[in-house]
Amino acid sequence: MIRQITARPFVCLLLGVLIGLNLPFAPWIFGIGVVIATLFRFRWLAWLSFGLVASGVFLLWQSVVSVSAGPFSDSVRLTGFAEYRQGQTQVPFRGGLLKLPGQVAVAAGEVWSVTGVVTEAKSGVLRASTFRRESSSLFSPVGSFRVWAINRINQLYGVRDGPWVNALTFNFASELEKPDKAALVQSGTYHLVSASGLHVWVLALFAHFLLVSLGVRRHHQIALITVLLFGYCLLTGFHPPTVRSSLMWLVTSCAYLVKRSSDGISAISLAGVLWLAVAPQDVFSPSFQLSYVVTAALMIWFDKRREFAEWWRGLEVSCVASLAAEPLGAWWFGRIVLIGPVTNILVELASSVVVVLGFLSVIPGLGEMVVLFCRPLLWWMQLITDIAARFPSLVLAPRGFSPWILVGYYCLLLMLLWGRPWRPTPKASASKKLES
Repeated sequence: MIRQITARPFVCLLLGVLIGLNLPFAPWIFGIGVVIATLFRFRWLAWLSFGLVASGVFLLWQSVVSVSAGPFSDSVRLTGFAEYRQGQTQVPFRGGLLKLPGQVAVAAGEVWSVTGVVTEAKSGVLRASTFRRESSSLFSPVGSFRVWAINRINQLYGVRDGPWVNALTFNFASELEKPDKAALVQSGTYHLVSASGLHVWVLALFAHFLLVSLGVRRHHQIALITVLLFGYCLLTGFHPPTVRSSLMWLVTSCAYLVKRSSDGISAISLAGVLWLAVAPQDVFSPSFQLSYVVTAALMIWFDKRREFAEWWRGLEVSCVASLAAEPLGAWWFGRIVLIGPVTNILVELASSVVVVLGFLSVIPGLGEMVVLFCRPLLWWMQLITDIAARFPSLVLAPRGFSPWILVGYYCLLLMLLWGRPWRPTPKASASKKLES
């Protein structure tokens, strides 16, 4: 297992960044470690030390709160995309977080004139009473399109089904009603609308098969799908799971251009480093942790098991994902869902189809016909989650145990996944005997 880690430079780099962001010490001194490890040809130690130094750089350019508590009346420049929660629009600006009443079309780079009150000085939360856009940006059409897409899907699907389609297709899970959110959490399927990269992979595979059928060359496919995924990241407001999956797909696909075999673990590690360079504070968010831990566990599991029975694949994926996600779920949400693997098997196929149909629903004229095919799938997902939510689960106090227990658990899980020998299935072993 140790050899598997030290042989991958990007994995060592990510470990160094994570250690530097979590432990309170000055990472600059490890620049000496980079030089010494390079001289003595300890490549893994050099990459680990370089990650420690990089974590200090990431924290150095992290934005800090620059607004003080009290009345506020000034112009602010937005630095991100909006999240719509409980009838409000939340968007970061240079120095804090702006909250606007209602659903407002905003985008990064715009300048807004705001009058309101800073209610939380530590986090820089500015609640606006009056607001007006002073100047637009290149991303302003994206902000307008996001609001238009949300309203169109809500109009097509109704009060309950509309938020489900928005959550599955565009990662807009904030509009889900409280009973639906509770059912998703208690059934172990909330990751489909929050911490899952399913949307990106379904979109990329759908575009890949379409381009292959049209006879497009491989390097042209990579360029077109990259543009498509960048547009999807813009549409979702650069949601962490979406960016992670897009970066991982891009790194894995670009291995073909440089004539290297794709390595999923290295790809997800590089994607994590790139994301933490932009938003180092996300290392402490449940979305980031669940997204990377579950994806890494699945990749490590299937790294040595490339051939297996098709009927076993769904249950295997669900069990590995549950082993990786449930401890973090217990830490953040105080609940361990026992029926999660079975529920995921029953709803994942339907959710993948809804992702594609959700994109088609935005197209004028076509969306009215797509609704007829999408409603039965939504009914099935809602039925399964409602039934599964009634099954008993272990309820704990959020953050009620030491985080070192999580460290020990994931070390044991890593030994189990990465340290096990490769065992082919009977079908694979039979084919090898025939070849010999």
